[in-house]
Amino acid sequence: MDKIEKYRLLTEQIRSLIEGETDLVAVMANVCAAIHEAMGFWWTGFYRVKDGQLVLGPFQGPVACMHIGFGKGVCGTAWKEQRTVIVPDVEQFPGHIACSSLSRSEIVAPVFSKGGEVVAVLDIDSKELATFDDIDQQYLEEICKLISPLIVKQYSYKYPRPAVTADCVVITKESVPQVLLIERGAGPYKGCWAFPGGFMNMDETTEQCAIRELEEETGLKVTELHQIGAYSKVDRDPRGRTVTVAYFAFVDEPIAVIGQDDAAKAQWFPIDALPPLAFDHYDIMQDAIRCYKMSLSQGL
Repeated sequence: MDKIEKYRLLTEQIRSLIEGETDLVAVMANVCAAIHEAMGFWWTGFYRVKDGQLVLGPFQGPVACMHIGFGKGVCGTAWKEQRTVIVPDVEQFPGHIACSSLSRSEIVAPVFSKGGEVVAVLDIDSKELATFDDIDQQYLEEICKLISPLIVKQYSYKYPRPAVTADCVVITKESVPQVLLIERGAGPYKGCWAFPGGFMNMDETTEQCAIRELEEETGLKVTELHQIGAYSKVDRDPRGRTVTVAYFAFVDEPIAVIGQDDAAKAQWFPIDALPPLAFDHYDIMQDAIRCYKMSLSQGL
């Protein structure tokens, strides 16, 4: 029996298994078992979005990582980029989280809510290289769509909860000030310039988030930040409803930096010769300049 026929029968089996069921854990457990047995994969399981991270759910296979951060590893990347990620060789994937050295290739498919929000991911690993292809993606995404309505019921809230990010504007104290920017390595605005920043974890403040993201994306460490303001335009982030808190920091002169993590590049630009900026970072830059001038006038 070829792969397509296996998946066709598997999808129908899962459709019958979960029909009329309301218990999320039971459904996830049986979906994992059905995929694992039918396709013979090495590890099959779900991670659920909970409290700003991915938390291990029902699975088949050896013990696994219990918590994965947003944008971290293959699972976190699929969550962040809201797309299925196929990795032919996990050792070639930047930032791969090695729960086991036996894993050689991987596919992760997101589970979406009705509103387009990622609420879980289906993660499958193989001990062989290049196991997964477009056929796997097509049928696994279809399976995720089958369980999506049930997960939405389990993770619905009376009030919507926007995501919170923090951005860091670092400016030099030179006669011609320079500002630190990163070239975004992933969508949205891939290839565009922006301030270092990212999503706040549940166990940190926005200031701690700004300091962490600055170091993760550029290697630059700062200890003192000044808040510029909060930015909450409804359409400021195409990924969804996102509020950011922006901070600025001073350095005497440009410090060696390197683009890493989500940043393809990190570079200093003269404050009066900036490239086009992603999101609403032009607005943030104008406010940062005002804060910068005010701070200098006060001798900070």
